[in-house]
Amino acid sequence: MNLSRTRSLRPALTYLGAAPFLICALCLALGLERAPLIGEPAQAAASYGLTIASFLAGAHWGQHMWVGARSGIDLRLSSVGAALAAWGGYLWLSPAWFFVALIAVFGALLFVDALLRRADLIDEGYFRLRGRVTAIVAAALAVSAAASSG
Repeated sequence: MNLSRTRSLRPALTYLGAAPFLICALCLALGLERAPLIGEPAQAAASYGLTIASFLAGAHWGQHMWVGARSGIDLRLSSVGAALAAWGGYLWLSPAWFFVALIAVFGALLFVDALLRRADLIDEGYFRLRGRVTAIVAAALAVSAAASSG
């Protein structure tokens, strides 16, 4: 596997992963109850948010296999905690409050990445990219929350 090619794809794929949040936020802001290909925008955003929260938490679980205690945090516990928090929010909260909860979960996952960066276990470029995309996603989720609450 060509590591430099993989790293060059990282930003494009990461930003592409934020696109569904932006699309759903736009649909919700426009007041669309159904949209082509995605159906109900609030449900689409919520299920995608749960998927991405689980994906990021799973990535941290996988990192534990490589770095163990060197991270300064028990990545097994933080990853399971984040996934369960997202799942519980999905089950028990209204869409608007779930979007707020997702902002918190994504913030917590970024905080874990900050600890990994401080321990020099992830590179600076990846951490900065995660920060930018988390900000974009949080903004989209805030729009979705506001549009879903009214």
